[in-house]
Amino acid sequence: MALAVAAGVLLLVVGLFSYLVLPGLIESRLATSLQGRYKLEEKPMVEVYSDFPPRLLLGRIDRIQLQIDRLKREGLLLRDVHIDLRDVSMLSLLRGDLEREAQAGSLRAEVPKASINEYLRENTPGFTGEIDVLPQGLVYRSSDALFGLSVNVSLNLRVAGPHTIEVIPEEATVVYLCPPFFHAH
Repeated sequence: MALAVAAGVLLLVVGLFSYLVLPGLIESRLATSLQGRYKLEEKPMVEVYSDFPPRLLLGRIDRIQLQIDRLKREGLLLRDVHIDLRDVSMLSLLRGDLEREAQAGSLRAEVPKASINEYLRENTPGFTGEIDVLPQGLVYRSSDALFGLSVNVSLNLRVAGPHTIEVIPEEATVVYLCPPFFHAH
């Protein structure tokens, strides 16, 4: 009987530890790891959630939320980055590769217009225009895209794969000036 009580108390202590203390330890370790890996000025805000009974004991984390103020990745500046990963493997956490074994996830970030245009100029041969970010979508503007005439093209973005976003032209407008002698009086 005493052995059963001791085993029950031990299970309760381990369960409470993994529910109350372990998420905080994981948050601190993950924030430090991400700061070093991505050369961030400040540690990101990390929150780990685990349902009770703790799935952490089974090697799974129910949810990890990350918030990073500024992140530069592959030449693009991202601001106010929010990452939400669900059902993450503890092994992937230990390896430092959260994305690979997460069952679901989302990323939301603000990308300044200047950062998009700088990236396109550096990485797209022949890119001479500018992308404008409008509430209804993206617009590509160029002053010499079509025989020297100004062109505006509305663009739509579509996720095409785990690491691919397709840019789909939707509507093009050619802006041209009519010489005065073509106007009817």
